[in-house]
Formats: sequence, C-alpha cells, structure tokens
Amino acid sequence: MTEKSGLYIHVPFCFSQCSYCDFYKKKAERVEDGYVGLVLKEASLYKEEEKIPLDTLYFGGGTPSLLEPPQLGRLSEGLGEVFEIGEGSEITIEANPETLTKEKLEGYRALGINRLSLGVQSLRDEVLAALSRNVGSEGVLGKLEIISGIGFDSLSCDLILGAPGSSSRDVQEDLGTLLRFPFDHVSLYMLDLHRGTRLYEQVKGGLSLPGEEEVMESYRGAAEFLKQAGFIHYEISNFAKKGKESRHNLKYWKREWTVALGPSAHGYFRGTRTKNPASLDEWSEKLERGEFPYEESFEETPEEKLENEIIFGLRLGEGVDRGSLDRYLGAAGRETEKALAPLLAQGYAREDGGRLKLTFDGFCLSNEVISFILSDSFGRKRGEEGR
Repeated sequence: MTEKSGLYIHVPFCFSQCSYCDFYKKKAERVEDGYVGLVLKEASLYKEEEKIPLDTLYFGGGTPSLLEPPQLGRLSEGLGEVFEIGEGSEITIEANPETLTKEKLEGYRALGINRLSLGVQSLRDEVLAALSRNVGSEGVLGKLEIISGIGFDSLSCDLILGAPGSSSRDVQEDLGTLLRFPFDHVSLYMLDLHRGTRLYEQVKGGLSLPGEEEVMESYRGAAEFLKQAGFIHYEISNFAKKGKESRHNLKYWKREWTVALGPSAHGYFRGTRTKNPASLDEWSEKLERGEFPYEESFEETPEEKLENEIIFGLRLGEGVDRGSLDRYLGAAGRETEKALAPLLAQGYAREDGGRLKLTFDGFCLSNEVISFILSDSFGRKRGEEGR
C-alpha cells in the first residue's frame, strides 16, 4: 500500500507584524492571485502518472485566513490535478480572528476545510497589545461565537506562555473561557525571543518578561487544567480530546511524508528532505524557470534517520521504541541501561511496553533530557560538557 502523504502550503502574508514572530512573512492586506498561481506551478512539478495520495492538507503561515474562498477554491481545484485528497482527509487552515467573517468561514467549510486552528495567544488585552496583536479579547470572543456555529469537525487554539504581563492564573482563566466553546485541541507554546523581532529589541530595552519559574508554573497549571477537562497530553506542546490529535503535525513528529509548497516551507517526501528559500522573490524566480524551488534537498543517512526518530519521538506521549535506543546508543559504544538510569531514577522518563516515554517533568526539561540521550551530558554542571 502506498504511504499517504501530507501536503503543507505556506501562505507568508500578514497584514500586521506580531512583535514575537520570526517566521518568514510579507506585510500585505490580501493574498494576490499571482501567489495562488505560483503555488499551483510548484505543485505541478510533483505531477506523476498517478496522483499522489494525501490524507492531510494544511494551510499555514503567515496568515492563511487572508485567502478568500474563491482563491482557496482555485487552489483546491488545481491541487486536485496532482494530488488525490482521500475521503476523510484532515484539511486544516490556520486563522487569525481579525481576518474572519461569517461569510468567509462558511466559504471555507463549503470547500472542505474541516479543521480550524485559531491563533488566540491570550485573552488579556494588555498581553495582546504587548504581542502587537490587532484584536482585543472581546473581538476574539465575538469571532468564537460565529465560528462555533459553522460546523467544523475540529477546532484548535494556540496560547502563548511567558508573554509580557501574563501569569499562570491568567492562562488557566483563559482556558476556562475558551473551553466554553467547542475546542478539542489546544497548543501551548512558550515564548521564544528571536533576534531581529520587535519584542527582542523591547526586552533588550528593559521590557520585563515572566521568569522561568513562572512560565513553568503556567505550563504545569495549564496542563493539569486540560487534563481535568478530558484532554490528552499527546505531544510536549499539544493537548487533544481523544481522536482529535493533529494528524498533519503527527506526520512531522513521526517522520512521515509531507510535500511542502511555498517560500520557507520544509518537506520530507520519499526519504528526501527539502527546504524552500525564505524569500518570495527567490522562490518565484526558480518557479518561473520551471525548477523545483529548493534551497536545500538531501537524503537522510541511516544515522540521521535514527537520531531524528529519537529526537522527534521523545516529544510524543507515546515515546520511542527501546530497540531504536539500543541501536543508537550501541553505535556510540554506550550501554542503554547505564545511559538511561539517571533519567529513570530522577523521574524524567519511564519505560512502558518496550518504549521509553518522558514524564511530565521530562517534558518540562525536554531539551536537556534529549541532549543527554544524544550526548551523555545530562546532570553535569554547566561548563563540564567539554565544549
């Protein structure tokens, strides 16, 4: 049976620039029809004698909800020439509340979009202002009333932990308000400061952020709140009602095939990893020449595949197969029992059914735990890693 792929389309347009975001994007009030044509041109480069079977399609960004339904209809029709979007496929669009209208949402639903991922980030006006969001809490809640009546199969929302002015109590109160609506998936992202962003410069200039302990308290409190509400913690940052996990994002974590279209999009298809340039001009120029617009493309070595299986697998609640760890550690001349003993003894991981799974404490220190498994430096004092 042919493996069914995912398809990711990056829509790099935003009508405003959030202060914290370092994703590739261009400021625009709408998506030009020419961009839609270029995406279809890129898709055509994948055309084969038989259509490539898909079971997930994801419109990410940027702000994909700047797409008007007729543009999305044109995309769907053109993509159907290359890809077979199977019955029961998960079709997701990311959306910012301020871009949505009842008519647009009804248009999306009529075109087969069955999953909406909403960038809420916070329901505190002062936090939204600090993040340079163009909407207040009342605006978000008003849009949620509309969204709830459209009939999407699945609704997801994102919240940011550690934003200026936010607290653990705020996050739990926000969740309590949001879960009055039919959300079945929640993503909790800890704020990262990236060079070149407006927020980075503001923090350098004296703007204060919640401390690490406060952020961890927010994460712990939110995770417990969601658990009590019937959500499963299936990935470090992601929680879902049973059966409502993001099937598309699971493809990344499980290293399954995903074709990626659009500037800055990353794909993994038939063993080859691809990366498109984070430049609309470079991407379009290559397409106009009839070339795949890759900035990079390479096949993973067996060693890289095994390492990535461990890195991404440990992000998941289901963990990684013990046999994979035996192969990886054995190749480095390390004994699995000895290597894992500190993690098990300190409660950062547990063994269950032949798999190694991180505990919640392990999730809280996931970078350190995974680095230890890969490099045997966990638990050493800073500066002792031999760097």
